[in-house]
Amino acid sequence: MICLTHERTFTAIHESGHSVAYCRLGIDQTRVCIVPGNGMEGYNLVSAYVGDAVTALKHVLCALAGYGAAVAREGADTDFNTAAELISAWSLPGTLEEWTATAISFMTTDENIHAVELVTEALLEHETLEADYIGGLVERADGLPEHIWRQYVEWKYPDML
Repeated sequence: MICLTHERTFTAIHESGHSVAYCRLGIDQTRVCIVPGNGMEGYNLVSAYVGDAVTALKHVLCALAGYGAAVAREGADTDFNTAAELISAWSLPGTLEEWTATAISFMTTDENIHAVELVTEALLEHETLEADYIGGLVERADGLPEHIWRQYVEWKYPDML
């Protein structure tokens, strides 16, 4: 049975925001999960390697995308810390506040709102999603026809229909 508490729904939206941003910006992710553990309500398993300033910029935006998706500060302290550390370590232009505004703008586009809705819905149902499934949901938000999506899921993830 799915527990749809406010906190669980918020966590799903928040983690979906990160996940959609990683997918859109080409940051390698393995999975997103909303099963609580290790002091966290959810997480995205991604490549932490930051080898240049462009990748650092992408990671800053992704770190703030959970906040941008929910447009609420609750539960996002580690995201702000991660973004602030990357901004400082890479001497990136702009302030944390400017990057937060950029993340909110990025996550509140129609296509990202729809992608977050799809990923959130799937997370609330399945609790953990693999990267290629997330990518498929983002493509679905961008207009991938329903019948093609269903064929893919039936082939790759038959238990998730």
